Amino acid sequence: LSDLIGLKPLIIFGILLYSVGSALGFLLQFFYPAVIAARAIQGAGASAIPALITVLVARHIPAAERGRVFGVITSTVAFAIGVGPAIGGFVSGALHWSLLFAVPLFTLIAIPFFRKILPDEERRPGRIDIPGAVFVAGGVGAVMLFLTFGAWYYLLAAGALLAAFIVDVLTAKDPFIDLSLLRNRLFRRKVYVGFLLFSIVIGSLFVIPLMLSSLRGLTTPQIGLVLFPGALLSAALGTVGGNLADRKGNTFVVSIGLTFLLVSFLVLSMVLSYSVVVIAASLVLMYVGFNFSQTALFNSVSQT
Repeated sequence: LSDLIGLKPLIIFGILLYSVGSALGFLLQFFYPAVIAARAIQGAGASAIPALITVLVARHIPAAERGRVFGVITSTVAFAIGVGPAIGGFVSGALHWSLLFAVPLFTLIAIPFFRKILPDEERRPGRIDIPGAVFVAGGVGAVMLFLTFGAWYYLLAAGALLAAFIVDVLTAKDPFIDLSLLRNRLFRRKVYVGFLLFSIVIGSLFVIPLMLSSLRGLTTPQIGLVLFPGALLSAALGTVGGNLADRKGNTFVVSIGLTFLLVSFLVLSMVLSYSVVVIAASLVLMYVGFNFSQTALFNSVSQT
């Protein structure tokens, strides 16, 4: 969509949709299905931001300066990932969980600034491959349901939707995913690396709080405190990774990031029965390594 109608209206629409979902979740807190629906609306709006900000940097920032900018972005995200559980634990523990739906409404403050700062872009001809988008979303959703519940019919549905997507990509005039992108060997390799990187790290950051709760008996605020040091240091060092990417190259920074991640996982695999302080220290390496790898990967893709 950003290729067709520009970045500004989509970013503003994403924030508005995110806020609508937040307001609905707060107002309909007594009806659980409505809360789930509100979360879906939140997700649809919020998903616009990381994708469009990446496009914004690639489209309007010179290549020689992108590493530093991506470093700032990934640092901000890393800090948010760390401070989010701490704030969420405090709000849900000391106040009420429904207030967490009210917090995102503060993002509305950003709209006047985006309207002023973002450049206006001309609309371009083209169309959106709606069937292809539906096949992708449905296929991914079916895979997630299969991994969650293990029922074979979800896997069957995922296979059918994937087959339909392949037919659509091969026959549509403007396919949802242009196969010419995947013919670019460098881009294709970076997609693979990014998939593995995000799957491993996000998967670990999803499991570790559950582990700290079930095995160590930590409360939600305590878990937030365990995650917070890594996020804080990652945010502080994120611009360092971006500057290194501009000066030393993306491969150098990815190598540092993956080394940090490897050491972090090795240490975590051996110290889970020890002090949570040691676990928090290991997570510092994970956060910083992920930040470095993510910054360099985004920067590299934008130049490919």
